[in-house]
Amino acid sequence: MTGHSDARRLTDAAHGRGRDLPVIGIPAVGKYTIAKEIARLTQARLVDNQLINLPVFSILGYDGQDRFPFPSRAWDHIETIREAVLSTIVECSAPGDSFVFTNVLEAGDLGSETLIRRIEQVAASRGVGFFPVWLTCNAETLRQRKASPDRKQRFKETDVTNIARYVQQFRVFEAPHPNALKLDTSVDTVEAIARRIIGHVQRVQDLRVDRAV
Repeated sequence: MTGHSDARRLTDAAHGRGRDLPVIGIPAVGKYTIAKEIARLTQARLVDNQLINLPVFSILGYDGQDRFPFPSRAWDHIETIREAVLSTIVECSAPGDSFVFTNVLEAGDLGSETLIRRIEQVAASRGVGFFPVWLTCNAETLRQRKASPDRKQRFKETDVTNIARYVQQFRVFEAPHPNALKLDTSVDTVEAIARRIIGHVQRVQDLRVDRAV
């Protein structure tokens, strides 16, 4: 009952003050699926990375493979779309609205650091809580997930030849934050992981309330 209770309490709290949760990890780690479940359980709104990428990816016919000749200029247009979405959240959303973001962020990449800081700035400007979540996953589970037909339909990365690089060499950008959470998605169900994230947010909120009393 605890997970259901936390989801209900988080939903109730969001009616007065929202929460922003960036969900971060490598391709096929489960960001979208888990973020969608969090949104379902809490009535938060999902801002998936593919929501930003899709207009440009679909126009170019991106096939999900590393070898795809992606024009560098196209990334500039994607960033323009992203900023329009983030600005809309700041300027047009209600104080009680909560958002779940999904992103692949790489350590040492200035653009990745700029993006997570921008999302944190969006939360701060709205006066809402910021709860970054980092997801990890084993190689075999990544391989299984990349084979999903849904990934190709949504113009997502499907290249299985780069799994070893992502698991062994790629370093996900991680910024220290008191509200941060890191979870492995290899075994647990989507609902279980989503409820663990929701429970973490609620516990942090409860702790702060207790300290303020």
